[in-house]
Amino acid sequence: PRPEDCAVGVPGLPKLLRELHYKYGKEPWHTLFDPAINAATKGFAVTPRLASLIKKNKVELARYENTGIYFTDDFGQPLTASGVLVNKDYARTLIGFKNFGEDYFYDPDAPHNIVHDIVKAVQEDKNRGYLTAEDFKNYRVLKSDPLCWEYKDYKICGMGEPSSGPLTAMLTLGILKHRNMPKKKEKVNTSTLQNIIEASRLAFADRNTYMADPAYAHTAGKKLLNDDYLDNRSHLIILPHVLPHAYPGKVKDYLYNAVDNEGHEEHGTTHISIVDQYGNIISMTSSIEQA
Repeated sequence: PRPEDCAVGVPGLPKLLRELHYKYGKEPWHTLFDPAINAATKGFAVTPRLASLIKKNKVELARYENTGIYFTDDFGQPLTASGVLVNKDYARTLIGFKNFGEDYFYDPDAPHNIVHDIVKAVQEDKNRGYLTAEDFKNYRVLKSDPLCWEYKDYKICGMGEPSSGPLTAMLTLGILKHRNMPKKKEKVNTSTLQNIIEASRLAFADRNTYMADPAYAHTAGKKLLNDDYLDNRSHLIILPHVLPHAYPGKVKDYLYNAVDNEGHEEHGTTHISIVDQYGNIISMTSSIEQA
């Protein structure tokens, strides 16, 4: 088995949503689910993009009976853009979450729960995982301090590690700060675009080498945002030439072994950013990798 096949973790989103509702919710919990339940029960039209993804991944989807059935028509062919996707199993899951709250997902001793079903599916798979009912029972939502950094006249904040997105974006901006970038009203040209591309490549080289989960590894963290370090990285960009390879930099006062880990390319992250009429803002990644 591939290592990633066994790496099934406790779903964190249901408990997070429930805790957010406890703290900030205005509408009654049970009223929030009907639109999603209706969409899952009655189905929705398959979009051309979804149809192309189903066709592209049909071999992988066929590995499991449930996904093989779900994403194919009555003749066993991949769903096309003219098809309708119905998910009654998901509707039942939403109804359980609606009626029983987080216990439905996390308490293996609760009268109504799907914990044992999830654990059984993971442990009986041909690429057996290590998830247990005790993992669900012990799951907690952790609150972390945001990663913040000053950039010109702005204070930029985002999720810290193990999330790599905000720190990588800050790295890219930090490198560009030392490049001759156009002012706000100046026209964007090819040099501007190449600066952005090359800065992003350098930032991702650092991301793949220095970023990890601080709970399990000593990471470089905000040392990557040291101004001298960013200045040195920016001098690697020599326009109009293209960097033949973007290597990670040498971080000052970082004495731990860094590991270059590009990993496999993935296309499955689900992210939403919402601002409501009351001024509340949420930026949430609800799934990663192949979800």
